[in-house]
Amino acid sequence: MLWKKHVYAGCALALIAVLAGCGGGSDDASTPPVDGHPTPAPTPAPTPAPAVTARKVLLVELDGLTYPQLKEGIAQGRLPNLARLKVLPAYSGGVSGTQTQQPTLDTPGWATLLTGTWANRHQVRSDAPGQAMHADSVFKLLKDGRSAKTAGVAGSSALAQLLVREQNAGRLDSLTDCANVDGCVADGASARIRDGYDLIYAQFHSPADAAASSGFQQGYRNVLANLDAALGRLQAAVAQRTAAHPGEDWLVVVTAAHGLAKTGSGDGLPTLDNALTFIALNRDGNALLGSNDAVPASFDALYARASLADITPTVLAFAGKQPALAGHGIDGAPLLADPAVAQLRSKAGSDHASVQLSWRSFADAGRSIEIWRDGQKLQTLPGDATAFTDSSVAQAASGLYRFNYTVVANGIPVSILAQLDYVKPVVLERSLTNGLLYFYGFDSGITDVRGGSLLQNWATGIDSGSLVADAFGAKALRVDGTLADASGYSGYKLVQNGADFAGLSQFTIGFWLRTDCVMGTGNGAAIVSNKNYDSGSNPGIALGMFTGCEVRFNIGSGGVRDEIAGSRFSANQWAYLALSVDTANKKMSAYLFDPVIGEQKTENKTIANTDISKLKGLGVLGLNEDGTGQYYKRNCGTPSCATPRGKMEFNDFAVWSRTLTLTELRSIYASNRSLTTLNP
Repeated sequence: MLWKKHVYAGCALALIAVLAGCGGGSDDASTPPVDGHPTPAPTPAPTPAPAVTARKVLLVELDGLTYPQLKEGIAQGRLPNLARLKVLPAYSGGVSGTQTQQPTLDTPGWATLLTGTWANRHQVRSDAPGQAMHADSVFKLLKDGRSAKTAGVAGSSALAQLLVREQNAGRLDSLTDCANVDGCVADGASARIRDGYDLIYAQFHSPADAAASSGFQQGYRNVLANLDAALGRLQAAVAQRTAAHPGEDWLVVVTAAHGLAKTGSGDGLPTLDNALTFIALNRDGNALLGSNDAVPASFDALYARASLADITPTVLAFAGKQPALAGHGIDGAPLLADPAVAQLRSKAGSDHASVQLSWRSFADAGRSIEIWRDGQKLQTLPGDATAFTDSSVAQAASGLYRFNYTVVANGIPVSILAQLDYVKPVVLERSLTNGLLYFYGFDSGITDVRGGSLLQNWATGIDSGSLVADAFGAKALRVDGTLADASGYSGYKLVQNGADFAGLSQFTIGFWLRTDCVMGTGNGAAIVSNKNYDSGSNPGIALGMFTGCEVRFNIGSGGVRDEIAGSRFSANQWAYLALSVDTANKKMSAYLFDPVIGEQKTENKTIANTDISKLKGLGVLGLNEDGTGQYYKRNCGTPSCATPRGKMEFNDFAVWSRTLTLTELRSIYASNRSLTTLNP
């Protein structure tokens, strides 16, 4: 072939030049001997490399070439041209379980490769025909504001169809559909290299077809050998081009859109085999690309590597083309020069009104990191920062919102499209201070800020209460029922200084509760009760916990009861419970708000059986006990018994002299704020 003759001739000329440089010169140029020994001639200065006048890129995609098969082929000497490159593992398919996750299929992979984004931006989520990329392509970004010639040589007709829109929009100067003929791809790409195009994208699809047909057998290995030879042709074409144009610097990138299952099929599932691909360069990469070529053994290890989305920004950075920061929307980062941040992730804050960002930084503390949202700079952080919470995303109404965040480190931007199911913050109703009889916030100790009651230990000489962290960044009361005195008393009791609230025409008991539900077995546990809770028919009030974290809101008057059962809360989560009783109209309502299960309520249930004049019970309200202080003693109270003792945590314990509205109760739960903020 002609290119071989040119290479051989070039080598011969180079050898002649070297030999000529080694020959003797004239006597005038010789160095006289010293002490009878000739002095060596000075080493000639090396010829300076030609100045770079143009940067060009050859991007080769080998669909169906998996990283394990590639490593094996190189190790066995079957892929000598691929062995000339720096080959390292990378991932495709986005990050599983996040908004970036996409099927590990051809078309979504092509879209990511050519846009530097995942499916939540480019919107290509399957191999269905007729799809369009909704993110700017590398062809468009390379051409913006400059003259650049781009070419696509597609081994797959499906890829050619995806690229037709790029050609029609003037972003792709040349497009060839090779209809699965590898020789056509090699010929077309070689021609574009010779013509000096700035970006040539050459895609081979035959390995995927061979793997799907017979797995990773000899036929597949034969196809890989042929493709390695085709890659050698393209590398030789680049060498010829640079020999003729010494000022050109060519970046060669080789990759695959995704991995394959162990059987060789491309099923698109989010498995480690399917997500594992590779990136190969004709030069060293940066720390993001890394140097460890071991096959990642887990998703965590794989996600610490570069990704398919990093190729477009690598091409642009190499070409000296940086998209405007204000509109930056590329999820990947360049793999050359200084690395940017890696593993940029976003998640909604627990308040549903903020966005939390996290990343791995390659910058040092002496350099800064900038945080941008939708083109506006938000914050400047130290270079070693790895997280940021954006609490300034308030919207006019609750709903699903998307924000484009860009993190800039070492001058390199990386973006992520964050999604937030925004919940407009709820304000605590000011009316909640109306009719408030007793209130324990526990932030400043175990004191009723209204001065109407006292909380005390049932036990003598033992304090079963301690202050622990609550959900508001302050304190809650833990009542440990396992701490009992010799008489079996445990828990806390609320002693009223004046008239008993249970004798009023209306009242509400409300509080936050967290427990592990272990106690809710057998006869149940007494959460709060002013009665002997051995029977729910005994006179008084009780909120009891039973198997499966069920709560029963109970009143009784001796031999009869009225009850609202079936509400449940989540173990070890803060839930809000409230019981409202309207004795004048003989109605009772029960409410339970849980972060997992949601809102549960039964309103205005008729009190059909209970004599409401007997709701005072024993006159003392127990916490993690009943009105006797010996409920667990009577019901065994040991871990091996049906009703074991355990711990309950209470916060914002309150009693009102009226029934609360649903709006008021919802504001307590949804505001995520303590009643102490109302200065009750």
